[in-house]
This record gives sequence, structure tokens and C-alpha cells, in this order.
Amino acid sequence: MDDDLSRNGLRQGPGGVPGDSFPHSLGLLYSAFTYFTGNSGEYKLMGLAPYGQPKYKKLILEPDGSFWLDLSYFDYCTGLTMTNECFSALFGEPAQLDALLTEFHMDVAASIQAVLDEVVLRLTRSLAEKTRIKNLCLAGGVALNCIANGKVLRDGAFQNIWIQPAAGDAGGAIGSAFAAFHLFKGQPRKNKNDAADAEAICEAVRRPTIRFVQVKSAEQQAQLMQHRTRDLLMRQRTGVDHRSERTRRL
Repeated sequence: MDDDLSRNGLRQGPGGVPGDSFPHSLGLLYSAFTYFTGNSGEYKLMGLAPYGQPKYKKLILEPDGSFWLDLSYFDYCTGLTMTNECFSALFGEPAQLDALLTEFHMDVAASIQAVLDEVVLRLTRSLAEKTRIKNLCLAGGVALNCIANGKVLRDGAFQNIWIQPAAGDAGGAIGSAFAAFHLFKGQPRKNKNDAADAEAICEAVRRPTIRFVQVKSAEQQAQLMQHRTRDLLMRQRTGVDHRSERTRRL
């Protein structure tokens, strides 16, 4: 449907397991709503959701399947913002970048959380049915959404659920260490358990040839964050100015 953000079409991952692929990302969809509501982090949007009603859920998700995104509503692939004018027109409000919290923000947060919960449950139920495995491991930014995780746990499709402690972008460092250990050092992938993983990491970092990047001080990190924030704001403002100029020309 032209007036929905997501459309039916569950993509297949390795082994026929359902999944998604960039730019059709559940995490980026949630991030887009985080940006639209003016929140500085997805965890804040998740915390705001219980205060609202999911009145926009049907506007976001079609009722007959998981999703691929209608990218005409988003700018994160080619622009400088997560959402665009079409997204704002769909909800009847501009992006709430500096606005005080209202019932609108709460209802939008509740709606996208309801969508996230439903899609995650569809995925995990499908995984359980296809694999007949009783153990589930979760990683990635969406795995930090404790509301969705709780519903997966209570759903009972899996007996045991393990969530990667650094489930967001920071967890990439762990995967990078293992990838280098396997690809460049020729070490086999075997005995995969927490104890063996910890032992392998400790062994790798003790090698004399390992290179480390010096950790920045708190002052240096704060200064770098200021520069990045200023750069982001300038790029966003430039994007708004350019779109306004194009609108005036039209």
C-alpha cells in the first residue's frame, strides 16, 4: 500500500531462515522513529512507548507479514536525515527534533514498539518452527530492546535465550577479533563456548605482535564528541537548507 511505511515480503537468509538485508532493516526502521520523535537514543524511544497508545501501528505495518521498507519515506540511504517530507506527511507532523514531549510522541513511540514486538515474534516463531532448535542467541542493536526480548522469552518458542552483552555496534569488536584469529592466524573454528572464546581472546591479545590503539582520555573523547555532534548538526542543517531551496525553486 502506498500509504504504509513497510510492505509484505519476508526475506530469506542462510539456510532458508527468515531475515532482512540492508536497507530493509528493522533496526534502521526503529532508528528512523527515534530521529523523527527527537530522541537521542533508541533506548529513550523504548522507554517512552509505555506512555502512549499504538494508534499508528496499522499505518506502519501491513497486517499480513513481515516487511521490506518503502524507501520513499526514508533518507538514510541517500540523504543526511533518517526520514523525509513523505514520512512527515504520513503522520501529519514534521520531524520533532527540538519539540517538547507530547501525546503525539508517546503514541508514535508506542506504535513503532508494537511493530517491533510483532515482527520480532514472527521471526523467532518462524525460526523455532524451521530449525526445531530450543536455544536462541540474539545480537545486534535490536537485541538491546528489552521489551521485545521479554515477549520472546514469554512466548516460549525457545527454552533458552542468550543475548550478546555488547549487542550493539560495540559488539563488532568481538567478531573482528575472532575473524582475525581465524582468517589471519589460521586458527580453526572449534569448541565454540564461552570458556573457549574467552581463552582464545586472552591468548590472542597476549601475543607480542598484536597492535593496540591508544585509548583516548575522557577530555579527548568529549572534544571528539563535540566535533562529531557539530558536524552532524551542520550536515542536517545544510540538508534542510538545500531541500528548502529546491522547494522554493519549484
